[in-house]
Amino acid sequence: MPPINKIALTREAIENGKIHQLIKNGDYGVTFISDEERQNSLKEMFNYQDITSDVWLFGYGSLIWNPAINYSERSPMVVSGYHRKFCLETHMGRGSKDAPGLMLGLDVGGSCRGMGYRLSPDEAFRELEIIWKREMVTSSYVPRWLSASTGGEKVKAIGFVVNRKTDRYVGSLEDAEAAQYISQGSGFLGTCLEYLNNTASHLKQNGMPDKYLNRLQAMVNQLKVS
Repeated sequence: MPPINKIALTREAIENGKIHQLIKNGDYGVTFISDEERQNSLKEMFNYQDITSDVWLFGYGSLIWNPAINYSERSPMVVSGYHRKFCLETHMGRGSKDAPGLMLGLDVGGSCRGMGYRLSPDEAFRELEIIWKREMVTSSYVPRWLSASTGGEKVKAIGFVVNRKTDRYVGSLEDAEAAQYISQGSGFLGTCLEYLNNTASHLKQNGMPDKYLNRLQAMVNQLKVS
């Protein structure tokens, strides 16, 4: 198997389409969202009106440690009605057809602690365009307005929940199976273990340790030494 050429998930790589092109050239067998569909999806969140007030964005995975956007404020945030879970199989980015990986999604039920990003009205649409290019490549995620709280204030925040109808959804996996996926997954963005470790460590650094992620870390580490 040829070595994987790694690429950093940077603002520039998202904006110039380099990430998108890598995925398109990879023959991953996925259906892509068109540029028009992606633009309409973003505009629909605001009822096709101009953005005239601050917008909150919720990060629960790589957005915590690699937002790649400009923002006016960053603050710990809790959303209700969804929880963080490794529930999306991936053959690209952090996996391959021979060794699929797993990515996080917001799945129905419970609550989730992560980071909130406040976007000013004059920058919000531009920054959200970058987020949409990053998250809405396929139909694996669905953008939603989430009920959230940050700094003692109740707010609505944009978050990307898992699309349970996609064939990539594997929400019924047991933790042991998830750990196996994470231990093997590797692609042009890096490994699933790096993704897990970065998310877990940054949550801990911000006073929001996640027992589920810590449990998976221990299980993957055990697989690595056995």
